[in-house]
Amino acid sequence: MRSCFFIGCLFFCLAGLSAADVSVTILAPESGQLVGDALEVEATIASTFEVAAAVAMVEDRSAPLTYGPENSWIVTLSLAGLARGEKTLVVTVTDVFGNVGQGTRSFVYDRPPSLDVVEPLDFSVARPQIWVEASCSDDDPAGCAAVKVEVVGRYDPCVDGGDLLRTTDGSPVASSVSLADYDGYQMRLNLVAFDSAGQETCVQREVYVESSTRLLPVESVPGRIFDFDAQRILFLEGSTLKIRDRATVLDTTVLDDPDHAPTLGYLTPTGAVFVDQPASVTGAWIYDWNEGQLLDVGPPNSVSSLRVRGDYGIWNDGILLHLRHFPTAQDDVIATDAGNWKNDLTPDGTVAYWNRDYQIFCVQGGISTQLTSDVDLWNVYPVTDGVNTVYKKIRDQVGADEYQVALHSPAGETLLTPATTKDVLSPPLGYAVSNGWVAFTREGSGGQWQVWLRSPGGVESQLTFWGDESRIDSLSSAGVVVVQHQKRLHLASPGAPALPETEIGSALGESVWVDATLYRVVGRTLFVLDLPFFEDGFESGDLTAWSGASP
Repeated sequence: MRSCFFIGCLFFCLAGLSAADVSVTILAPESGQLVGDALEVEATIASTFEVAAAVAMVEDRSAPLTYGPENSWIVTLSLAGLARGEKTLVVTVTDVFGNVGQGTRSFVYDRPPSLDVVEPLDFSVARPQIWVEASCSDDDPAGCAAVKVEVVGRYDPCVDGGDLLRTTDGSPVASSVSLADYDGYQMRLNLVAFDSAGQETCVQREVYVESSTRLLPVESVPGRIFDFDAQRILFLEGSTLKIRDRATVLDTTVLDDPDHAPTLGYLTPTGAVFVDQPASVTGAWIYDWNEGQLLDVGPPNSVSSLRVRGDYGIWNDGILLHLRHFPTAQDDVIATDAGNWKNDLTPDGTVAYWNRDYQIFCVQGGISTQLTSDVDLWNVYPVTDGVNTVYKKIRDQVGADEYQVALHSPAGETLLTPATTKDVLSPPLGYAVSNGWVAFTREGSGGQWQVWLRSPGGVESQLTFWGDESRIDSLSSAGVVVVQHQKRLHLASPGAPALPETEIGSALGESVWVDATLYRVVGRTLFVLDLPFFEDGFESGDLTAWSGASP
């Protein structure tokens, strides 16, 4: 009798306990919220006993919730394919004893508008007009409510920046817009679509505004240009690195992997070499795409340490300086105590570098030669043409350091600038060397940087005379200097200083000299400098024949 009484009590007690409450509180979505194809569900559950199952359901769609952060239960439920309109979310929870609790929430299934942007492509150049072509679609039978085009700063999000163009009925956009007010700037163009519920979809395009008629477009590709030569263009389209054959206009894929992020690249005689810097990985890696094979080269000390000229490339891995010969895919460590970046090389593999003792070395044909031997000065950041090497000298002292620019030639060291407590500009803005010519910056009467040029014979000429700062953009093998002043570029040479009428365009992009021809890479477009206003003297560096034609 006692045993039966005990078992009966136990059964009765368990049966009573299993009648506990189960309650559900839905945190997301909010009541009446507009939701697209992915419904983010979040709920809290209060249950006396352990939860056995929690399921979210909308019509015929269901998915189990999982225990997430902050004592909440979460799941993402796909609504794709359901009819647009008001829906009810039901969250059903069952405990281990079969007790059930439910929570409901009404919301509106209304996908945001879809925006298809045909033009412009990312990294396009406005001249200053740019063609905009886009169309909008929506799950509302009435279609989209509006489409607009606006311009914002380079790093601004999709916020209202003032309309350049707007349609009030959601019809497609196909029009040219002017960005003349932003000449010389890199901007973001926002294309925004609105639906009848006020939802918006924004597509951004990074654009450059270059209005100069002295720069003629040569070729455009569907991605940002990394490098080019007479036959090929290396460019990044989205996350895909490609090489275009300029004659056939056929593209070859070098790397197509969303887990990789090429950030810098050069063409080589056997393919291309590039730095990969994926967001999911700390640091970067160098790859050599050589004769169709992707070769793992190794980690650089810094992304900017990779430099390529001709058949050769250099990069730093810590204090190790590597020299790679691309035709043979051979690497040699040419220094074990090198400075971590701003070293240089020539197309024949001659390397100039600074070491941890702040001395400049030249490596040519496997033979290393020390160019400086200062005890109380630091020598850093060399640039070289294989014969002449230019570098920065620093006197580290209490109070204020002193800086100079020096040239090392077969005749020895020549100081190009007097000592100054104003840190001299590093290359390429502060000094450059090409075929015996040396461009450098020297302080003017007001402390501003002025650009000077030294000829192979040692004759110095001042090329800028502005009351504010000037910088070096690039130097040709004939002694023609592209000067940067107030974000505009000018040509200059001995006897033909940089003046307002010598302007060739904005400082957007990068200059590349190919013999006596100046190219500019801006975004996804390659430009060439049109020089009908120069006579034959241009190739020799004589710009005195400038006609004064306006840019």
